Amino acid sequence: MLQFEIRPQEIYLLERYSSAEYFNELVDTFKNMLDAAEDALELFMQDLPYDYRNRHISQQPDVVWGEHVLPNFRSTLEALNYGYKRLLEGDLSALQYAGNVVTDFRGQTADYLADWMDEENYRKFNDWQNEASILSSNIKATVFGNWPMTFLTEKYDAEYLGELNLPSSLPIYKLNQNIIVQTGETVPQDGIFIPETQEASSQLLLKGHDAIEALVGLDEYCPQYDHKEDTKWVLVERIANEGGSSETIQFENLKGFAGQTCQRTGSWWSPANQLQSRYFEQGEVFPEVENNSWGETIWYLEVTNKK
Repeated sequence: MLQFEIRPQEIYLLERYSSAEYFNELVDTFKNMLDAAEDALELFMQDLPYDYRNRHISQQPDVVWGEHVLPNFRSTLEALNYGYKRLLEGDLSALQYAGNVVTDFRGQTADYLADWMDEENYRKFNDWQNEASILSSNIKATVFGNWPMTFLTEKYDAEYLGELNLPSSLPIYKLNQNIIVQTGETVPQDGIFIPETQEASSQLLLKGHDAIEALVGLDEYCPQYDHKEDTKWVLVERIANEGGSSETIQFENLKGFAGQTCQRTGSWWSPANQLQSRYFEQGEVFPEVENNSWGETIWYLEVTNKK
């Protein structure tokens, strides 16, 4: 019997990090950072030290930043704007453009210090860069399915991931048991998927890509997963924007055929019933849905995080 856990906060954050709105925050933040750097260079060039051209090339910002760092940043901004346009068209693979920001910052902070900037522009540049670093890292971890378990729940670190800012009432989620994919199989549609392996986080899976392995457990020596393993993934869907509990929900893949008795009181749904739910008491007999195109009627237990 398949068993899954619905962790509403985890799912909500994956939705946030894979949204066009969140990506647009990255675009705006990165642009503000670039503007601060360009303003700083313009101001610096207005009052050059007398021995400026005698200094090592690494200490000449118009060469290092003007000819290398800033053009690279501008190219990344163009890519982000293109990625945002694709996201608005529904192409979630465009989230991968956030990885360009991560790469840019890794190279710039290692090789090209910003300590030549005036105090005001340096403060702006540093603040915007820190924010863009958080946004881009969250998006990259989401699109590549790299979230270890508990990082988006009880071990959420606001300093590393940004303020949590949950709504007063979380959305209501349920599993779509019609869409289950095994590691290595082609993902049939974009979405947040929950692994059967309970010691692993939910992840964003992209249509047309191979379903990934689950990142299982936590390494006791570093903040990372312990190992990978094959698993089954089931699609989770939002069915209401509010009214949901933040409590983790244990899910069992209970089903019953027409003519059998209901094993558990609750709402049950059937593909033969146009996916509409019906409430059954334990011991009731599941009915046959007449004139349906699904053949034999099968009822599935519906479990959500509804309060």
